[in-house]
Amino acid sequence: MSALKDQKTDSGQLNFKLSPDQIKVFEEVGARITELFSGYAEEFEKVGQAFRTTIADAAFDLPSPEEQDKNYRARLKMLADNGWFAGMDFPLVTLNRLDALFREGRVGDADKALTAYFDKEAESIVKGVSHQYPETGPLLERALRAYHHADYAVAVLILFSQADGLWFRQAQHSPYSRSPSSQKKLRNAIDGQKRDSVIRAYWELLLEDIPLTRSYQKGQPIPEPLNRHAVMHGHSVKFGTKVNCARAFSWLSYISEIRGFFGLYREGARQHNETDKA
Repeated sequence: MSALKDQKTDSGQLNFKLSPDQIKVFEEVGARITELFSGYAEEFEKVGQAFRTTIADAAFDLPSPEEQDKNYRARLKMLADNGWFAGMDFPLVTLNRLDALFREGRVGDADKALTAYFDKEAESIVKGVSHQYPETGPLLERALRAYHHADYAVAVLILFSQADGLWFRQAQHSPYSRSPSSQKKLRNAIDGQKRDSVIRAYWELLLEDIPLTRSYQKGQPIPEPLNRHAVMHGHSVKFGTKVNCARAFSWLSYISEIRGFFGLYREGARQHNETDKA
């Protein structure tokens, strides 16, 4: 076969030209390919139809934005009901799998997976919070050392105390209060924000009835699996486990990540106070 001839166009690009012999060869190859695959046209059409049907079914089954938002909220609540808090960067696929485990009653498997996840994330959580709030660094480092030495009760106490501190520094108010006034201030702050529904759902966990922040009266059972009030006030003495320590890391991470909420909270509280005075 002769070499390809080329010319330069006005734009400087090469313009290849085929000889008659080359054109004949390509035509013969094309005809052969057409002949080879002509017998499979029906099979190809069947595959194509199945593919089109699958795509159509998938599009039909895709949840609406409202349903997706509802599902996301339900998954966050499912984690919180079991003492866990997922960060904003928590993989959605993992969140869905964990939700399925909890719903299937495989709580032990879900707890094991989450403990392993926060075991890997513990150091980065401490570094991140210490960077944002340097005054917390020394105590959080002690909590991390206690965790690595399996002194889980000490680690949990420090992590809860520092999570409290992050909130008080920013909002001058307890995130655990369930008084109507406190709840209204929180609601005003959340309703006044302009962010997307994912962030809103993340913040609204503060208003939910979840074990970690649930109030209880004297003589009532302590909310399980972990309750901050029972730990910090000595009502519970059996919280010193690795899984509870991982839960405490998840709570600290959650409180540190919603720091952008605090300004809106203070504004909501101000508006609430002005309304009360009017």
